[in-house]
Amino acid sequence: MGPGSSPNECASASRSDSGEGGTSDGRAIGREGRPTSWLTLADVVNQAGQNRIAINFVWTLITGFLVMFMQAGFAIVETGLCRAKNANHTMMMNFMVYGFGLFAFWVCGFAIQMGGGGP
Repeated sequence: MGPGSSPNECASASRSDSGEGGTSDGRAIGREGRPTSWLTLADVVNQAGQNRIAINFVWTLITGFLVMFMQAGFAIVETGLCRAKNANHTMMMNFMVYGFGLFAFWVCGFAIQMGGGGP
């Protein structure tokens, strides 16, 4: 409810002709209670582009998490294959190597992966 509007105006803005979030001809209800305009091809193409970027971002996060868990699993396997007195050193070494790998990626790996030049 905005400034200067009455509760009756807000109640009428939330109602629609088809019962749930739109008019009988398929258009959405805007903030003023009037039907909004139809979707254009540009709107659909824009939304598809945004979805593509979001899907790529989520996929990159998922694969990064898988790499982190893979490193932990490798550390457990390697620790299980060594003598008990060396287990602590082996586990520490595996996680330090992971940190060094992250640092190396930060220093030069991203540039190699993404390429490109300046503006």
